[in-house]
Amino acid sequence: MTATHELPVQASDRGNWAPYGRTVGLLTAVGVLLAGQMYAVIVLFGPMAIDLHASVERLTWTATAYGLAYAIGLMFSGPATDRFGPRALLAAGGIAAGISTALVGLGTDLVSECLLRAVQGLACATFSPAAFTYLAEKLAPERRSQGLAWMVNGSFSSAILTQVAAQAWTTQFSWRGFFMVAGLLVVLGAVAMRLRLPATPVHHAPSMGAAFLGMTRLLGNPRLLALYGTGLTLLGGFVAVYTAVSLAGPESVIHDPQALLTLRASALPAMLVAPLAARWLVRIPVRYRGAGFVALSAVAILGASFAGEQVVLLGVFLFVFVAGLGVAAPALLEIVGGMAPESRGAAIALYASVLYVGASLGPIATAALLDVGFGGILRAVAVILVVGVGLAVLATRRR
Repeated sequence: MTATHELPVQASDRGNWAPYGRTVGLLTAVGVLLAGQMYAVIVLFGPMAIDLHASVERLTWTATAYGLAYAIGLMFSGPATDRFGPRALLAAGGIAAGISTALVGLGTDLVSECLLRAVQGLACATFSPAAFTYLAEKLAPERRSQGLAWMVNGSFSSAILTQVAAQAWTTQFSWRGFFMVAGLLVVLGAVAMRLRLPATPVHHAPSMGAAFLGMTRLLGNPRLLALYGTGLTLLGGFVAVYTAVSLAGPESVIHDPQALLTLRASALPAMLVAPLAARWLVRIPVRYRGAGFVALSAVAILGASFAGEQVVLLGVFLFVFVAGLGVAAPALLEIVGGMAPESRGAAIALYASVLYVGASLGPIATAALLDVGFGGILRAVAVILVVGVGLAVLATRRR
């Protein structure tokens, strides 16, 4: 018997799967918009500083306010998914997220902007646990891995896509309009989710208290904790590497904004590997996909650490690094959901939380290691990913 369980198929669900293209396309599109709210603000700090009469350094508190509120919101949205069902939370939470995103454009000073960003973070946190749980429950088993891969890699790509979109927007329009338009699109997406997504089976927690109890029980599962540890290394490594590229990368890149943008954007095609190759990747048992592709990313980033000033070679290694993470992250998500079928929303919320914590720690780790240089930082990330591989192997080993 293995410790890794495929997501269970409820007898009542057979033949009642959600339409694949409509479901995955809608959830991925809304997911990119919402996940990108964490990153788009970075390129908006300049014009925001002028309007809000605050320095760029002080405006970073708006990102902190969003991040803290988002992390807190995840702790509630997981149990709420288990209590009310994923489709209900997608619709209600999506409308709240859209309205709060639009309101961010109405800030008048630093304090009000921080408060509005905190409200936005709380609302946006409702999406990921509900979306991943919905896909786990309503996609046919043979399409589930591919659907999860589109969602996860859409979230990864939002870090690049929304920054490019925000940068292009502010060349012609106000930063306030960016948030208002994004909010409107999210509200429209929430309405579409309510009208176009089939209902999920009614087998949810009887109360929020029961749902929270389910979450606390998850923290006593050592295999899940090991998987959460692996998740911590994934996004932490991803953000650490791209922070290092910006701060300590090759001289020909860090002093050329266009070259830096090109190197970042070169990761986008890598994010298509997992969803497009899912029909072949699914033949690999999910537990091997999780640990194996984290290992591939570790090897790739170790190779990148020796690329020196060879930017093309660095780009190739970064492509493999991102592609490996793009395959591993949804595989680990699938394992997490299979290990906690009765508290899937809470389990996925915890997984999303550790991914976010990893993303928050990545820049801090890079800044602390600047003295060892670009190659040294990448080698440190490789070591961290090897630790993640070990944790994934422990979590999914045979009993």
